[in-house]
Amino acid sequence: MKAIVTLCSLYLLCCTSCTTFLEEESTYIAPHPIINEIMMNPSGNDLPMREWLELYNPSSIAISLKNYTITYNNRTFQFPDLYLPARQYIIVTSAQNEQAFMRYGNVCGIVGWPTMSNAGATITLAHDQIGTVDQVSYAANWYATAAKRRGGWSLERVNPEFGCNPARAWQESEAREGGTPGARNSVYRAGAIPNVQILRTIIQDQQLHFILNMDVGSIINIQQVQMPIELPQIHSWSISRDTIQLSFNQPLPVGIPYDVAITSEFCGRNVILSQTVFQEAHLLYNDVVINEVLFNPYTGSPSFVEIYNRSAKMMNLQGWRLGNRVISTQQLLFPPSSYRVITTNPEQLQKDYPSAMLRDVIVLPSLPAYANLQGIVTLFSPTGLMDSLRYTAAMHQPFIRNARGVSLERISPAAPTNEAGNFISTSTYSEGATPGYENSRFRAGTITKNNVYLAARILNPNSDGDDRFLSIHYEFIAENTMINLTIYDDRGRPINRLVRNRGVGYTGRFIWDGIREDGKPASSGVYIMSMETYHDNGQRQTFKESFLLRN
Repeated sequence: MKAIVTLCSLYLLCCTSCTTFLEEESTYIAPHPIINEIMMNPSGNDLPMREWLELYNPSSIAISLKNYTITYNNRTFQFPDLYLPARQYIIVTSAQNEQAFMRYGNVCGIVGWPTMSNAGATITLAHDQIGTVDQVSYAANWYATAAKRRGGWSLERVNPEFGCNPARAWQESEAREGGTPGARNSVYRAGAIPNVQILRTIIQDQQLHFILNMDVGSIINIQQVQMPIELPQIHSWSISRDTIQLSFNQPLPVGIPYDVAITSEFCGRNVILSQTVFQEAHLLYNDVVINEVLFNPYTGSPSFVEIYNRSAKMMNLQGWRLGNRVISTQQLLFPPSSYRVITTNPEQLQKDYPSAMLRDVIVLPSLPAYANLQGIVTLFSPTGLMDSLRYTAAMHQPFIRNARGVSLERISPAAPTNEAGNFISTSTYSEGATPGYENSRFRAGTITKNNVYLAARILNPNSDGDDRFLSIHYEFIAENTMINLTIYDDRGRPINRLVRNRGVGYTGRFIWDGIREDGKPASSGVYIMSMETYHDNGQRQTFKESFLLRN
């Protein structure tokens, strides 16, 4: 049964144009009014302490409302024979409230209009011939702030030209009065369309569940699902509220990422939802290890922790934690034999360490507090502790007088994390830290003796080939090797002290471009490269090689 509207006041700004619209509306034309604003919990501040909702005509022609009904939950009301002019508003409220809203513009008071629920309800606008033209099922959780949820603020539609009503198409009012009856919404943004996205993926048996960022059960239609042909075939798909479910005839692969693309229609617009799906293999302790820690950074520079995937498995860092900090709330794949740097300010870190490789950096608002003297770094997967490092400042090389800006890095990913000597100062020749790439102290193979050699014995600075630099290579057995590197002329006079009291890793190289220490080019002749190595136990060794410089 339909209740009848007995009171309506429609204030027309120009009667001549209204008459024209009447003539044009003699037959039904497609444009429809829309539900534009809802005040279900007034507080009586600057607006009347009355419940109301607002309709808006977004079209360029007047619309006859006599062909429309409005339903609040299960109670339906017929509009009288009146017109809503183009791009104007009308306030719908209870009949006894009509006078309170006349100063805001067009008002339609409905006898028997129900008390509006604060918790939520469904409002439907329907045309007699074609059925529902607009519908909104609002809820209290559509308010972003608890204060506005308690009352006195309306819910406003962001873009009246967008034809669907998921929660993200609405926002709490930003108007000082708490709402905008009879006027443009305070949150209005022309062209704004809710961006439907996949938040996360759940894999259960032979099913994929894509959890979306909004309830789309009635406003999205799946047209096609694309997956790699080598995967099991899709048996069926379905949509329920905020979830798209794909069912398969066989179990899905484990440990292999693959892309899924869902072509769909969302409110009359084509949308492709894409996601990399990944079902993680069983995790073991130390599959991922703590690889480098900077706990005493330069002033103004951030701390960082580097982790390394030493396993042969692809990992998903979603839900992992560094101490009590969540690393990622979304899927974040971590390939085997790769590094991830976790920090707060990658731009500053790159400035302080120019060689840093931060393409896949993980940026957090803050890291756990790491003290300069000693502390503990912990890494957790969703299933439990993955690795932990107990560090002290005493783990730095004794030759380093000021360890500020120097990280501790892991010698061997295979050795236990807290084994004595497995963490030591990064080579100061390697900028004092190696975020995002192989540690300066990493020892991939077995070195049986110390060795220093030249890649070639001729240096030609004016050449365009490899001989334009002198390339000095080294291989050391010990992990705490300190060096001095000097270039001498044929009379034994030092012309460039390239390196002074620097710590280096097991392997590496230095180059010399033929420039003397005073900035002038060295003249042609025979020169000697001399590298002196020493350790904290007093052991010393000197390596010398001669070469020819041609200018």
